[in-house]
Amino acid sequence: MCMLAVPAWNAFVQALPEDKRRMVDDPAWRERARADVDTHVSVMFPFDKPDLLPISSVGSAKLLPWIGRTLGDLVAERGGHPSDVLADWLSENDFDATFTFAIANTDLAEVAGILKSPVAFISGSDAGAHLQMFCAAGDTTLLLTRYVRDRGDMTLEQAVHALTGRQAQLLRLSGRGVLAPGQAADVTIFALDELHYGPQRLVDDLPGGRERLTREPGGYRYTIVGGEVVQEAGVATDALPARWRPRAG
Repeated sequence: MCMLAVPAWNAFVQALPEDKRRMVDDPAWRERARADVDTHVSVMFPFDKPDLLPISSVGSAKLLPWIGRTLGDLVAERGGHPSDVLADWLSENDFDATFTFAIANTDLAEVAGILKSPVAFISGSDAGAHLQMFCAAGDTTLLLTRYVRDRGDMTLEQAVHALTGRQAQLLRLSGRGVLAPGQAADVTIFALDELHYGPQRLVDDLPGGRERLTREPGGYRYTIVGGEVVQEAGVATDALPARWRPRAG
């Protein structure tokens, strides 16, 4: 966990393992921690928005049902100050539980304004980095579900153009971004009301048995590359038609 801007919790994160229990059992540290949470705003770990902090791992098998739920759920069920609830939870898990960071972009109206900007490049993400800290897989689905279907910040046509034609134009990808004769036959087929942005989950398929965060497919009917179906109803086919062709010059 990263508790930037919350001094007492910063001290906890940086403490040696043998000192963590002493800290959470110390009433003086608890008091400082509550005060710091109340008076400091952390973008990296927003105590004031606990519903944005999902539990990604636990230290006890009996607590496995909590994975995917949030710090907000813990506070609602157990009661008390969020700082104390978190301290008790970590102690109960022998300090081996983790949360996924919200990091930023928690002001949905502000994010919507950025997405609608004519100079915004939509779909660039950290999907291939920080694999154990947060999951950027599914960003396109998040755009289409939250900001198009649910909030209505963008029309479907605007969002699809931002994800396709605008990118092809900005990146000078010839033959792509438009459905027209002579263009690449790369197509995604979906129904907006069928899409779902699912919860993130841990899988252990990295080299060396390391874990990463991912999420289930978002409900797209087909993905077609070069006229061949490569994904149907969330399941990859055996077709591998894509080829990398460097641009001349």
